[in-house]
Formats: sequence, structure tokens, C-alpha cells
Amino acid sequence: MENFINVFTEKDKEYLIQNGYTLLNAQKNGDTTIYIFKNDSNKMTFSEKDRGRFLFTNILTF
Repeated sequence: MENFINVFTEKDKEYLIQNGYTLLNAQKNGDTTIYIFKNDSNKMTFSEKDRGRFLFTNILTF
């Protein structure tokens, strides 16, 4: 299981916050802001559709 979740929209950021995920960092990449969350696997189960919206990774960047 990946330790972190990256999201690329304000809507997805709010969705994870509302579901109890911890926002670790937000960084700008050109015109896009990347929001990095800790992946706490016991909070939600992600569907295949969700895997298209979120980037799951073991790499943490600041």
C-alpha cells in the first residue's frame, strides 16, 4: 500500500479533508497546486474510479 495520496484539485482536497485525511503539504507546480495527504488506509476504500482522480505514491516531496 502506498503511504501518500497526491490530489490536483481543490474539490478533491476538500473531499479527503472531509473524510479525515491529514493534509501534509501543498506545493505549486506551474499553474497547478499539488496537495499531499497521508494515506491512512483504514479511513476509506478507494474505487478504481478514484484511482483515476488521485495519485497514490510512496514518495514524499516538499
